[in-house]
Amino acid sequence: MEKDQRLTPLPNTTVTDLQKDNQDYPTSYAPFYDDENFDDKRSVRQYFNIIYKRLPLILALTILTTAVAAFYMYRQPSVFLARTEMLIEPRKPKVQSKDSINIFNVANDANYASTQLQLLQNPDLMRAVVEGLGLHRQPNLLGNQNRGILASFRSIFSSDKTAENKDMALPVLTETSAAVTGVAADKIPLTPEEQERAGQYTGSFLSGLDVDQVERTNLVNITVKSTNPGLAAKVADKVAETFIEQDIERETKGAKDIYDELSKSIEDLKSTISSKEVELINVMSKGDLPLGEKGGELSASILQNLSGQWLGAIDERRKIEANYNAAVSANARGEGDNIRELTESRIYQETMRINAERKAKLQDTIREIDKQISTAENEKAQLLVKYTPEYYKVKEKEQQIAKLQENREKTEKEVTQLIDTDEKKIKANAISGALVGLRSQLESAATRENQLRATYLNEMSKANIQGQAETRLTTLKREIETQRSLLDNYTQRQKEQELAISGSRPDNIKVTAHAITPTSPIGPQRTRNIV
Repeated sequence: MEKDQRLTPLPNTTVTDLQKDNQDYPTSYAPFYDDENFDDKRSVRQYFNIIYKRLPLILALTILTTAVAAFYMYRQPSVFLARTEMLIEPRKPKVQSKDSINIFNVANDANYASTQLQLLQNPDLMRAVVEGLGLHRQPNLLGNQNRGILASFRSIFSSDKTAENKDMALPVLTETSAAVTGVAADKIPLTPEEQERAGQYTGSFLSGLDVDQVERTNLVNITVKSTNPGLAAKVADKVAETFIEQDIERETKGAKDIYDELSKSIEDLKSTISSKEVELINVMSKGDLPLGEKGGELSASILQNLSGQWLGAIDERRKIEANYNAAVSANARGEGDNIRELTESRIYQETMRINAERKAKLQDTIREIDKQISTAENEKAQLLVKYTPEYYKVKEKEQQIAKLQENREKTEKEVTQLIDTDEKKIKANAISGALVGLRSQLESAATRENQLRATYLNEMSKANIQGQAETRLTTLKREIETQRSLLDNYTQRQKEQELAISGSRPDNIKVTAHAITPTSPIGPQRTRNIV
């Protein structure tokens, strides 16, 4: 085998010599070297000469690589670590629970602790922390952590002081963001950009989250790594606080669900009672029912009073009708003078008195005439004693007596006839007036009877309507009483459930030490990586 001189310096030969020598080389090299032959053909000096010849290139590459690595490492952001310490004790059984008398179960306690450690690393918990702190509204929160390789390489030769300042600053929490950091934050819908941003921040903080339990203790350390020291402390504390809130929510969820159902039932009962009371008032108003408790008794009393008045009006009308019919019959028989209403009439009595006075006056006039006639006859008798009947004075007396007698008869006849005529006329008018009066009384009594009858029937119809309304009213009252009884029962159960919620609130998880904003970074290890 020929000597391999591929790594040795070329001799100072001309091109012609090279061409001549090339013809002496084999057409190809062997695929491998024999170790023994290789050692025999290579010396340390040859290696040294090779390295020495390429020493500037090696030094240049070494210095350049070291400089680039150092520059790159110093361009990397510092990583800070914040730690929050929690105390997670075994669940304490309630005094009224039967578990309080059980023996302590170590296996259950270990499972409980392991479960809590896994829940502390739940992505949903970290997402709740991000949304609770309002970090999803900060578009440049992570800064350059999510840039690619080319961007990282370009950052070696460029600086972004604005981004650095933003990375080292905590997100500004306004009143609006602070108001939604509680339970109400879950109810505010996020925009698609905010949801995507929240997912990115959740993954970033979750990768820097570490949960460790201190050996042989119930203490748990929550560590969060971030390039923002203040944000790392905030996130660590918020993880502990949110975990405690979620643990309380999990432990009290059943009692709260029952409480919410009771509250909903109470509101429904209140609404039902209110609507029933409004319907009750409407039924009482439409049925003209009094609002008092004794409204039915009042309606019955009014109906009874109207019934008595109607029966009295019927009796009175019948009496007046009987008197009227009797008066008409008596008048038809010519016995109108016997009508009781006629004899009791003052007008009729006054008329009869006047007629009696006229008759008495007529009698006085007749007696005066009779007295004159008697005087004339006495004078005639005296004259006849002295004279004969043919004596003129006797004739004069006879004529005077005849004239007085004629006057007497005429006066008696005329006055008697006039009195009789007036009396008959007055009687006829009085009888007619009495009949008209009786008929008017009968019509008035009939009208009153009809009015009372209509009033009674109207009141009876109203009473029937009120009876139906009272039936509905009774049903509504019973329904309202039932609803109020249920309301009192539900209210009592709600108060008991409030006590159950406060009693079931866990107190075995606490924050024993809040995170302190770190001042010195834990990485990256620039010196180690450079060296």
